[in-house]
Amino acid sequence: MSQSVTLVQMASGGNFHRNLAQLRDLLPDPKGMVLLPEMWSFLVPDAQGDQRERFALDHQDEVRRAMALYSKNCFLVAGSSLEIDGDRLVNRSRVYDHGQEVAVYDKIHLFDNGIEGDSYRESETVRPGHQLVVTPSPMGSLGLSTCYDLRFPSLYEELQIRGAMAFSCPAAFTRKTGEAHWSVLLQARAIEQQAYVLAPNQCSEHPPCHGHSLIVDPWGSILAEGGREPGLVQAELDLELQLKIRETLPALQHRRPLGSS
Repeated sequence: MSQSVTLVQMASGGNFHRNLAQLRDLLPDPKGMVLLPEMWSFLVPDAQGDQRERFALDHQDEVRRAMALYSKNCFLVAGSSLEIDGDRLVNRSRVYDHGQEVAVYDKIHLFDNGIEGDSYRESETVRPGHQLVVTPSPMGSLGLSTCYDLRFPSLYEELQIRGAMAFSCPAAFTRKTGEAHWSVLLQARAIEQQAYVLAPNQCSEHPPCHGHSLIVDPWGSILAEGGREPGLVQAELDLELQLKIRETLPALQHRRPLGSS
């Protein structure tokens, strides 16, 4: 048994309608299982809080309508987009199954850093999520995550304990950290939890994002990888292979609580 998966690698900017047109040009007729990157609908360098809030106020309902329509013939993890929830912005992923919204996840770990003076503090404008989400998908239970979540293995462990057979990780992973850590972290999460990892990344120049969207199998092998330009990353996932790996190397069954004797 296999499942086709398509990651859409985008170079998004600050104009929602241009981003939507780019998506439709790259994949005009989505089928199977499709994933978009983080901030696919709005991505600009050094965006201030008022810019982000204005985008959310102007477009969040339009984004949802567009994604429901776009997903009418597929299962879609619609990357993430900025929305206003109450009095704060959230970095929110929505999942659609043939036009119906089936899951919502707010990014838990927010990207605050000052690497080599390149300071960015997502928490200044965005409220972190607090709920883990596992949702049914064509390839079994899917655990949702977003970008910086990737650096926190305990999140993926808990998603697997809750039944996840695969993880989605839409991202706008920066070029500097991406060159050093992107593929290593994705392969580690796949190996640790014996799960498929589906990671569509941005490849924009402003801000500079790493691209190299990846599909990784439960053995840690890279099945498909993007480059530095917008495009599609596709693979057929062997679901029986995953079951075989979990049976022949039953590490997940050997997990023991820390401190046990």
